[in-house]
Amino acid sequence: MSACHPTVATLSLRFAWIFSAIVIGSSFVQAEQLPIRTYTTSDGLPADNVNRILRDSRGFLWFCTEEGLSRFDGYQFVNYTADQGLPDRRVTDLLEARDGNYWVATGGGVCLFNPTGVPRFRIYRPGNDSYSRRVEALLEDKSGVIWCGTRNGLYRLKDRANGSEFEFVPLALPNEGTDFVQIIIEDRQATLWIGTQMSGLYRRWPDGRVEHYTTRNGLSNRIEALLEDSEGRIWAGTPDGLGLLVATPDPGRPILARLYSTKDGLVTSWIETLFQSADGRLWAGCDSGIIQFNAEASKTDQQFRQYTIANGLSSQYVQALAEDRDGNMWLGTDSGGTMKVVRSGLTNFSIVDGLGAAGVDAIFEDRAGDLCVISSFNRHYINRFDGNHFIAVWPYFPKEITSYGWGNNQVTLQDRAGEWWVPTGTGLCRFPAVRQVEQLARTRPKAIYSTRDGLSCNDIFRLYEDSHGDIWISTTCSDRSLSRWERSTQTLRSFSDEDWSAPVRMGSPSSFSEDAAGNLWIGHWSTGLTRYTAGGFVSFTEADGLPAGTIRSLFLDHAHRLWIASSRGGLARLDDTETAKPRFISYTTAEGLSSNDVWCVTEDREGRIYVGTGRGMDRLDPESGYIKHYTSADGLMVGKVTSAYCDRHGALWFASNVHGLSRLVPGPDPPVSAPPILISGLRIAGVTYPISQLGESELPTLDLSPNENQLDIDFVGLSFGAGEVLRYQYQLEGADHDWTPLSDRRSVSYASLAPGGYRFRVRPCG
Repeated sequence: MSACHPTVATLSLRFAWIFSAIVIGSSFVQAEQLPIRTYTTSDGLPADNVNRILRDSRGFLWFCTEEGLSRFDGYQFVNYTADQGLPDRRVTDLLEARDGNYWVATGGGVCLFNPTGVPRFRIYRPGNDSYSRRVEALLEDKSGVIWCGTRNGLYRLKDRANGSEFEFVPLALPNEGTDFVQIIIEDRQATLWIGTQMSGLYRRWPDGRVEHYTTRNGLSNRIEALLEDSEGRIWAGTPDGLGLLVATPDPGRPILARLYSTKDGLVTSWIETLFQSADGRLWAGCDSGIIQFNAEASKTDQQFRQYTIANGLSSQYVQALAEDRDGNMWLGTDSGGTMKVVRSGLTNFSIVDGLGAAGVDAIFEDRAGDLCVISSFNRHYINRFDGNHFIAVWPYFPKEITSYGWGNNQVTLQDRAGEWWVPTGTGLCRFPAVRQVEQLARTRPKAIYSTRDGLSCNDIFRLYEDSHGDIWISTTCSDRSLSRWERSTQTLRSFSDEDWSAPVRMGSPSSFSEDAAGNLWIGHWSTGLTRYTAGGFVSFTEADGLPAGTIRSLFLDHAHRLWIASSRGGLARLDDTETAKPRFISYTTAEGLSSNDVWCVTEDREGRIYVGTGRGMDRLDPESGYIKHYTSADGLMVGKVTSAYCDRHGALWFASNVHGLSRLVPGPDPPVSAPPILISGLRIAGVTYPISQLGESELPTLDLSPNENQLDIDFVGLSFGAGEVLRYQYQLEGADHDWTPLSDRRSVSYASLAPGGYRFRVRPCG
């Protein structure tokens, strides 16, 4: 089951004949496709040009765009444009002040956001000319003063007897009106650093003294970005590269301790924005993508990791960077909207990475330790991963073989002797041992087994090698669908349906696994599970508690538990594989699985179980029952997950038989904090009750009449986590005896409530 967080929003109701008393409370891999989810105007963003991104103290993400301001709660965008009172459609910056106020920089002045009333924005216009009203940057200093950089220089907000207004702060810009302030930061010494478009860098001390640094100090006159990192170092982004300032600047000396540019291996020298993530990594947005920078790297370490449109970015010009509360990076671009780069580390591989065909049927490692995947489209490719990309190999099939085996998982294997067994539609090919997979392209099979050799059928469905070295072969025959090649005699034996001793017809074997005691478990296509031991078969069906449908995959975990993937009944677990009457423990959508259509199972080094379903991939903690969901929105390849494998390095691989391959390098989960849950809307008898644009944790008591007994309540939990499909449970105390089942709905309606006392509660569940 999914974990439900203790954070609860509540709505207390007390009904008499008068309805009353309402209270509400409440690591990227460079060579592959990055795990990116792109949002554009088609998703509700007001414009695809994103100038700045900010995460506020509540957890909302705000996007400053060329067509207005947008707030994102993880589900939908709420937009503020001229229709809501902005003086200009261009929004360049947002500041959440320590007193809780939100200040918005626009092309028509600075706006104070009013989330609860009308007008929505109060407008302040620094200066009297159009240049002064075009605001580019905002900052609140340590003393609480609001600063803004404009097209006509620097201003600060002052409180006067007749109200607040901005006053001009001279910097002696040499080109006022054409030069302007682009960025302002405050360092730990309470000095301001001010970057301009044309006249370089200014440093303003608390006593008002100003220092000026330009090309004569070794610095570009155009400053695009400034950052003070966690070590107190000041960085500058310029068209010439990424500059690290000296520890004690002096206007009479060079200011750069180091400048990193294309000469140092950067993909570009134009640095547009800078950001330091919570894990301490330094990021730069540039005109060619994003750069992860490691200033502490040794000469042998990689100092830069660079990502471009070749890695899946929607636009090469990245001008804004931020991080959400769950550690995902957000990128704002000049024309490609905004991108969420998922923290999970999922990366994708496809034909462009060397796969012979888009769909992947199976994943395994050869005896040399190389990862191999099987892909088929009119051919049967064995694709070897060399650490960066795949090498597609088409084995040397005789010309009479024109069709190939079909199915997922367990379709090709390399046995203990190094020989390769490859299924076809006209028999089973046995290739000799080769030093590397690529040699199969020019190596003839040493044998091709068919019905002439005792094979039950020539159309091969599944293959499996047991601990004795025997090869079990499933075929598509309606009868005698199982054969075994015995290593000791080098001969084939076929089994008939009578050997199963099953009360119903179960169909061809569709999966195999061997338990710790050496029993062979066989899942069937139509239904059922068979255990083979000491020369005999014992079968189990739904009547024994087995899930319904095809048993697509069997997996034995580190604790010797057998996991059973079924097409209609979800996932089952068998803890005691030797008992005469096994007890199957079921996991379905009722326990939190994303789907009962389960295809495959694997396990990571922490003992967590990964389940491929028709709706993506689920991660199950067997001890707690907690289930975490991953979909294409988290970087997983699109579609159902039909194969899964954990390699010897601990990396997890997930495949779709249509859409390619994804890799996840699992790590420890970040500390879990309950996502904030807010009441976002309330309608009483169809009339909207005014609620803050930022949501509410508490509302004042309301007195309602008897005919106001219909409620519609909207709520939202702020969660951006990779793999998190946030769902909710709610309860109306006084009417409901328990919490409702898990649901991803974010609204609930109550009609014709009788007089009495009620309390509505809602909680988020991961």
